[in-house]
Amino acid sequence: MIHSYVDELLGVFCSDQDLPDFASEAAGGAVLDTPDTESYHEPYHQQITFFGIPIWEAGYFTPRKVIQPWTQAGECWAFRGSSGKILLKLAHAAHIDKVTLEHIPVSASLTGSINSAPRDFSIHAIIEHTLQRLDSFTYDINGQPSQTFVLKDKKVKMYSIETILLEIQSNWGHPDFTCIYRFRVHGKIASHQKNDPGLEIGEEK
Repeated sequence: MIHSYVDELLGVFCSDQDLPDFASEAAGGAVLDTPDTESYHEPYHQQITFFGIPIWEAGYFTPRKVIQPWTQAGECWAFRGSSGKILLKLAHAAHIDKVTLEHIPVSASLTGSINSAPRDFSIHAIIEHTLQRLDSFTYDINGQPSQTFVLKDKKVKMYSIETILLEIQSNWGHPDFTCIYRFRVHGKIASHQKNDPGLEIGEEK
């Protein structure tokens, strides 16, 4: 009970598989855009190798991989550099309260490193035709591969949200690219009612 309470205060949960995922492509979610972000692509015949062993073909997966299941190392969307954005349309308007970011554990990496994992990231949403920041978090490469983060501003749950922007602001040190294995959006389904225009995120009501 004590550990569960501490985890809740930190905003990180390990058991996220049973939570509804409004970003899932299988449920109807979709990638709208990757603003100012270039996928890390190399010709098919070129591979990243480790002591001559092919470990990754960077051009194989599109941004859609972010909202699809993965089963092994390398099944991720890679973008060039340490910062990038991906804009998602949710399967249904929802009252959002948590998000999950996934990467492989270091034990599954053939190189023994996962420095291409995202580090600092922010969540934004289109609310009243304006892009607003909902919260910011840090993915811990020493933590669980799948990490769920609770949005700290409880007023966020009052909004019916259909579009989410995931902004990666840094990675754990890889100089060339960053990999996202999966991103999930959790909450409760919402009716298409008009949001309260008098309530701004971050303001007291």
